[in-house]
Amino acid sequence: MTPSRHILRIAATAAAVCITLAAAAAPGRIEPPRGLDSAVRSLMQRYGLPAASVAVVCDDRIVCTAAYGVKDTVTRRAATVRDRYRIASLSKPVTLAGILLLAAQGRLSLDDTVFGRDGILGLDYGPVPDGSGKERITVRHLLEHTGGWENIPDDPMFANAGATQRQIIARMLAARPLAAAPGERYSYSNFGYLVLGRVIEKVSGMPYERFIRRHLLRPCRIHRMRVGEPHGARPRHDEPSYCLQPHEIGGTYYLDIQRMDAHGGWIASATDVARLMIRIDRNPAVRDIIPDPLASQFYFGFERWIHTGSLPGTAAVMMRIDDRLSFVLLTNRRSDDERFWDDLAQIPAEAIIRHYGAAATR
Repeated sequence: MTPSRHILRIAATAAAVCITLAAAAAPGRIEPPRGLDSAVRSLMQRYGLPAASVAVVCDDRIVCTAAYGVKDTVTRRAATVRDRYRIASLSKPVTLAGILLLAAQGRLSLDDTVFGRDGILGLDYGPVPDGSGKERITVRHLLEHTGGWENIPDDPMFANAGATQRQIIARMLAARPLAAAPGERYSYSNFGYLVLGRVIEKVSGMPYERFIRRHLLRPCRIHRMRVGEPHGARPRHDEPSYCLQPHEIGGTYYLDIQRMDAHGGWIASATDVARLMIRIDRNPAVRDIIPDPLASQFYFGFERWIHTGSLPGTAAVMMRIDDRLSFVLLTNRRSDDERFWDDLAQIPAEAIIRHYGAAATR
């Protein structure tokens, strides 16, 4: 899901000085404010979420981490703040940050073309068909979901079972026409971010995951994030069980999470994502890893932005509420209720604003 469609208009602002919350007995847990605790529990009950994990950032400090529910509905093992979830499309801000790092280093321009003899990927995935316009697609177009492809008749990242990343890109380049000229029209594209992962590999000279972990996550003190398992592999012990809705068939492990790397493949804890937010939020308390002139060209530069992630058994939200406050919420079930995504973001955000906005007057 795209940040631009889920930016929330919350009238309240947080004008208070943050206070450090006392740590609870559970290792790694920092007790949430009562209002936030109630908000998360209410969301879980309303939408039948077995587990949830939340982290709150105030002035570039993680001031709250909490886990709720059970990570396994069979064994009833309690969820912990160290649990790592599939974060689905929250992987896209990770890839955006990786591209902007390379741009900041002068190793690529956002207006470089991607395909064709003069493009970053050259002819690695085959020639550009004459008259297709695909040689005009730039890095910026892919970042902004304006490359020109649409998910019609299907999303290529979910419709090509068994195909490799290379095969999918080659087929799209050769056979699927653009629905619009590059830069002309927005159309949310998992495929575009798959290609951006390959751009990172070509420019950096190393595999996508290795570059992100070494040059983005490690400087952010994030050491446990990783790309998920290939098709058919079950998650590791520190992941929750992913719970499906009745109509979601095929199980949770038919997806090739590894193939989805740059658009939806990362596995992370709420704390991991919060640590990334600290380094991309433009709050000066901790120096950001992306220079402001680059960040401000994308939603990283908005005063308030939100990105969501959705897969069978996954619902994830990361939100920059304002210049001081951000939060991350991860769960192991999603809902088709039309209110679900707004509630998942807005209800915790309002609780966070109420608590930290009132702190200065206590």
